Amino acid sequence: MGHYMARVRRLHGAGPRADPAASHLVRTLRPLITFSGCVLVVACLYWGQAILIPIALAILIAFLLGPIVGALRPVSLPQTPAVLVVVILAVSVAGGLGGPSPIKSRL
Repeated sequence: MGHYMARVRRLHGAGPRADPAASHLVRTLRPLITFSGCVLVVACLYWGQAILIPIALAILIAFLLGPIVGALRPVSLPQTPAVLVVVILAVSVAGGLGGPSPIKSRL
């Protein structure tokens, strides 16, 4: 039985009698394939940044506002009104921070 398994391994390219030229080719091309994969990932991230950045910001804002919505739930406020209240407050605060200030208007 052992002799049969060794023969099967040799036929399928496994074991000590595998083709040394193919093994050398794989070792030679592995850094090139890894580098090409990294370049492809960076290129996809660069071209997709117009879509990926807003998605990342939305996820970040959802994580930041989630605990506030959770705090409003025990106050007998259902999920949808709690989300609406928190989003309206967050937009109001963001608008207030980004609006014109009296110091800037005098300059």
